[in-house]
Amino acid sequence: MNLVEKMMPNLFTLEHELDGMQVRGAIVLGNTRAMIWDTLIYPEQMQAVLDICGNRELIIVYSHGDWDHVWGTCTLPYQKVIGHKRCKARFDDPDDVAKTLKDYQAKYSALINIHLVAPTETFEDRLELDLGSLTVELCHLPGHTLDGIVAFIPELGTLLVGDACETPLPLVYEDSPLSQWITALENWQKNPRVKTVIPSHGPTGNLDLVKNTTAYLKAVKDENPIVLPDLDEFYQAAHEKNKSIAPHLP
Repeated sequence: MNLVEKMMPNLFTLEHELDGMQVRGAIVLGNTRAMIWDTLIYPEQMQAVLDICGNRELIIVYSHGDWDHVWGTCTLPYQKVIGHKRCKARFDDPDDVAKTLKDYQAKYSALINIHLVAPTETFEDRLELDLGSLTVELCHLPGHTLDGIVAFIPELGTLLVGDACETPLPLVYEDSPLSQWITALENWQKNPRVKTVIPSHGPTGNLDLVKNTTAYLKAVKDENPIVLPDLDEFYQAAHEKNKSIAPHLP
């Protein structure tokens, strides 16, 4: 699967799928540089990115280090790869990003030629990118993972949220800083500059996506009743796991 959608004249989304997992990245075009927000799964399918970016310098940004966000980098002529400081640490840990790729390569021969590209530049709290005519504000937002970040493009009123927001529900882990996650999302949902919200999983929308994720996280943390749509097997299992983990997280 390789689906490119033009959202705005200088913003495209790109979707891939593996094992029923559909994931979305984004391409943001400035006058002189292009930012690739996550390189997804299949390197050979990233030709669509090159066709869109033309002769612009490529800056790749990882929303976090999970497998479905970082595998497509190795065939791209990037200038630099940016991620959170914790993201780089995950690439350096043989039991994290590298082990996940090795496990998948043992299962899928089509993935055998992938090699990992770790961030070449890291930051801790905030980093601003100048693409020429567009700026991108990268902000640390730990929650789904400790290395999670979001990207805001003020000129487009667009917030790329990675896995910080997800429909029908986000995935909570044992090390998720849940209160910090909730507070960060509450701050974003008060930001009047945000008009469009693009998650890595689930439909694109507006600040209602942030509000819905925040409400869900508060409910599972406080063990309050939650009304959800019919869930498939994956999200039903995720919801049950979230309910067991969330009340005990800081």
